[in-house]
Amino acid sequence: AIHRLYGTLVISNPALSEAGTYRCLGRNAAGMVERTVTLMPGHKPEINNRYNSPVSIMNGQSLHLHCLSNTDSVHLAWTLPSGMVLNRPQRAGRYAVLPNGTLSIQQTAVHDRGSYTCRASNEYGSSLLTVPVIIIAYPPRVTSGPVPATYAKRGVAVQLNCLAIDRTRLIGSLIIQNPTIRDAGLYRCTARNVVGVDSKITKLS
Repeated sequence: AIHRLYGTLVISNPALSEAGTYRCLGRNAAGMVERTVTLMPGHKPEINNRYNSPVSIMNGQSLHLHCLSNTDSVHLAWTLPSGMVLNRPQRAGRYAVLPNGTLSIQQTAVHDRGSYTCRASNEYGSSLLTVPVIIIAYPPRVTSGPVPATYAKRGVAVQLNCLAIDRTRLIGSLIIQNPTIRDAGLYRCTARNVVGVDSKITKLS
């Protein structure tokens, strides 16, 4: 919508059809003055790639997080979990933002875990990409698994619990609502990450 307010022309939510040259004309008994303004279409940058799940990496490996924008003439910066901001291109110790917008971290450590945010901005606005990063330093351990032998009664629900420790405490429960003879057998609780695997077995009778 276009409306005039005290000599100011206001264009709300401008469309491409409203691009062009606008002329402001002032006139009185002494003469006339004129100014022209060119309205050009523009839009905020978009980030083309996405991370649909946290990025997991082993302690000591190199990490590369991509941030691909649809235009080259854009200001791009990464914010680290510590709050440090790195602009493109920039290098600071183990951290570097490459000319293509990729954040590179050499020899990751446990304190590098957290959320990394890429901001692509220009005069029209900005877009954000947030990437959670998990640094895996140890294999998981099943600290409390089901007992070696579990006995069930027909028609009575049975629950098999499993507690594992990775970066957090993970609790998994398998519930068999109406056990029958077909449910008898071996059941394995398995915890796995990129470093290793651990498991516990119970026999259901």
